[in-house]
Amino acid sequence: MKMLTKDLDGMALRWALAQCSNQPIRWCPHDREIYMGEEPGGDYAYNPDVNWDLGGPMFEQLVDVHEKRDGYFYCWTSKSFGYGQMRGTHATGPTLLIAGGRCIVASRMGIEIDVPDYLVEQPKAQAVESPSQPAPTARSFKPR
Repeated sequence: MKMLTKDLDGMALRWALAQCSNQPIRWCPHDREIYMGEEPGGDYAYNPDVNWDLGGPMFEQLVDVHEKRDGYFYCWTSKSFGYGQMRGTHATGPTLLIAGGRCIVASRMGIEIDVPDYLVEQPKAQAVESPSQPAPTARSFKPR
């Protein structure tokens, strides 16, 4: 599935960060988690978007500038300035590791990437019932 890097989070962000760092990972569908290493058993969950031990070193090595404004984090991968503006790749996020992760992925893979469908969390559809209309039933459905 095509995704904008600015929208990456959760498993999709973790997968993309592993691609950027050439980290061997494996997907475990049973517990819906990404693990470091290619062999089953004894591996650690790969979660650099929430774990400073994994994301911190990557962040420190690849992100040049970061700041927090209005409760949101902003990250850049370049310190070059032109006409008073920051140049290079930038990204935002609700946490420093998510903003930094999105920034790293954008700088390495581009602003839109192809993420495996099974890693993208789909929002659950919620049925909305109108108080003036009864909910449709299987018997009231008429094909056209």
